[in-house]
Amino acid sequence: MGIRERKERTKLKVREDILHAALTIVKTEGVQALSMRKIADSIEYAVPIIYEHFENKDAILIELCRQGYATMVKQIAHNHKEDASPRARLENIVKAMWGFATKEPELYQLMYSVGLGCNNVQQTFPELVTFRQLVWEGIGGLDAKGKKATDQLQCRYLSFISMLHGLVSTNYFLKDIDPATNKKVLKDFIDNMVH
Repeated sequence: MGIRERKERTKLKVREDILHAALTIVKTEGVQALSMRKIADSIEYAVPIIYEHFENKDAILIELCRQGYATMVKQIAHNHKEDASPRARLENIVKAMWGFATKEPELYQLMYSVGLGCNNVQQTFPELVTFRQLVWEGIGGLDAKGKKATDQLQCRYLSFISMLHGLVSTNYFLKDIDPATNKKVLKDFIDNMVH
């Protein structure tokens, strides 16, 4: 391995260390506690090293969100089958999103709050375009034609996102919801979306 490759590998490792430290701080202390200084102290680098990789704290948060969306899309796409029924596709999407939201609650919350400060969320997070396409397929309709069909599909997509986010948020707030109740709510939701 040449010097150039080694430098590039080292640079990527430092970037990964920065992101890992940032996510750890967010998970343990909250997003408000995140700072370039705290990240640098955590990985024992000088603050200017952090700035060589990221312009500011927001850039780090955006990258964490990008990685979160990419992971969620990958989990959905992993089980995506073109020939599956709409119900099976929706169940797969719900299972992947619910699993991600419950396993990575701090990152999930971050993903759906950081975008609020972006001028163009879809440009900042291109993974959301893929995500929307997978959900649209799941709720039955990439074959939809015309403005009216697209508008209806967009309404169903927004209903889907709103319901799922609402249940996730409710579970973050009310910590005593029985998992069986969550399963029933999700099943009822999928039944209604399919019909």
